Order: sequence, then structure tokens, then C-alpha cells
Amino acid sequence: MRKSSTPKWRQMVEIEKWLDNTKIASLERCPREFFLRHVLFLTKESEGSVATEFGKAFHLALDLFFTGTPKEEAINKACLKLQESIACLIEAGNERVYEDGRADLDTLVRALHYFLTAGAGSELAGLLKSCKTELKLSFKDPETGWSLLGRIDLLGETHSGSVLLVDFKTTGWSIKNWGNKLITDTQLQTYAFISTATAVVRNVDAGAYAVLQVQRRRLKSGALSPNVTLDSALLPIALTTDHLLRAEERFKRAVRLIEEFARANSFDCVWSSCNRLHGICQFHPLCERFWRAPLSKTEVVEELEEVAYSLGFVKHRWYPFEET
Repeated sequence: MRKSSTPKWRQMVEIEKWLDNTKIASLERCPREFFLRHVLFLTKESEGSVATEFGKAFHLALDLFFTGTPKEEAINKACLKLQESIACLIEAGNERVYEDGRADLDTLVRALHYFLTAGAGSELAGLLKSCKTELKLSFKDPETGWSLLGRIDLLGETHSGSVLLVDFKTTGWSIKNWGNKLITDTQLQTYAFISTATAVVRNVDAGAYAVLQVQRRRLKSGALSPNVTLDSALLPIALTTDHLLRAEERFKRAVRLIEEFARANSFDCVWSSCNRLHGICQFHPLCERFWRAPLSKTEVVEELEEVAYSLGFVKHRWYPFEET
């Protein structure tokens, strides 16, 4: 009887043959993180939070506004979405929802009016001659058979004739801290590569983050006020052919690494990545316990998952084209 040429790894765990910027960044930080988060789909992240739902409502309003919906109607629809989302969070047992100032509908209304009249949204509207929003693009590489996915918030033509790619961001941390992100940015480069590779446009001249900062005030007592302060900026990034080539090579390098790790039945933990900016990596307890465990064995993976569930992990698959 002829033996199967399929590696043992493939028989044990199916690895989805698509990547996006989020998955590639995870792999680059730590292969073990990639395995746990994007192969076994383990996470401690909540499927719903005030910050996430606020961001979804914000994106909905901008999508409507930049495709021709009157501003007030776009804001009202966004408020209705946030209201429904907050109700679902409360029903799910999140009793601390209203401790976050973004749960207040007035905050969303204020934020959108500010963003569209004096913030980055207003500046962007003045630049654009035409645009498309919420583009879900997928490029399948004929060489590797893997796909690269990207969900693009806005792709537009400016009055000067250049092509601008924009990603909308809501954040709780200061816009002043975005300098390093712009220097090391890979998200917009990846989006630009997909846009040209799928022939949506011939070229992308520049990218930009249209950022809204929603920050709660800290009182003299040290407590956080329910009120928020707003800030906004349109942060541009030049995009050249070199950037696109780099994004393509980064994608193909990630594919090669994943296939190499799969053949070796090992996604190693990079311990230097465990101490993150905002604390220890969420997977550290699992890596510590299963550091030298042979992940090629089904029973080891089953034990790993059992321990993960006992530590509060849940199964949640990341997919960029999920409806928001």
C-alpha cells in the first residue's frame, strides 16, 4: 500500500491557505503565536467590546458618508448600530459597559461631527474627486497557490489625479505616538500590492491613515472621567513600486515559512517576543507549558486545547471579510 505523501501535520491540523496583514504580522512576531491564534483559533480576546463596537459604528458612518449618504443620515444609522451592539454586550453579561465613555451615543455623534467637519474626514473629503469604499480584495498567487486578502476602507482618486488608499482608525492612544507606526507600516503597503495585483487600479500613489482619537480624561483624583477628548489627523505615507515589491516578497516569505514549519511539525516560540508593549503575550502560559511538546501528535494538541479552555481561551477565527 502506497504511503500518503501528505505531511503528518496536514493530516492533523488543516492550515488555511490564505494570509492577510494581521496573520503575517502574527507570524513575524512569533510562529507559535501564529499557530495558536490562526491555526487552532485560540484567543482570550473578547468577541465584543465597547471599543470594537464603537469602531464598527464609526466605519459604517464613514462608508455611508463617502458613498453619498447625507451626513446626518449616516450618523443616525451609525448610532442605531452602536445602540444595538451595546444592548447585545449588556445582554451577554458585560456589566461594565458604561464605564467606557464610548458607550455613550452622544460621544459617537460628537466624534463623527468633529471628524467630518474639522478632522481628518473633512480634509479627506476635500482631497477626493471620487472613491470606492469597503473593498474586499483577494489575490491568489499562481506560484504558491496561497491567497492574500485585504479589506480596504477607501480607495479614491484625488483632484490632482493621484490614487490614494485610506484606512480609518479609531484609537484611545495619542496620535503623537503614530510616528513609529508610519515608519514601519506594512498594512497600507499590503493593501496597495493587492489593489494593483488584482488590477483594481494601475498604481497607488499614496496611502493614509485617517485617525480619530477618543481619549478619556483622567481626573486629579486619578479616576477616569466619563467625558472624552477628541483629536484627529490624516497621516500620509508615500507608496512606491519598491513598497509593493516588498509587500509581495513579505507575503511569499510568510508562505515559505509556514510550509517549512508545517513540514517540521514545529511552530517555535520566540521568547523575546513575549514581553510586549502592553504586557506579556496572552499565549505565554501555553508556550511555557508546551514548549518542548511534540505538536505533531494529535493527543498533545488536544491536551493543549483543553488547558487553553481551562485558562479562559475561546475559539474564534479571524477573517477579514466578516460582515461588520
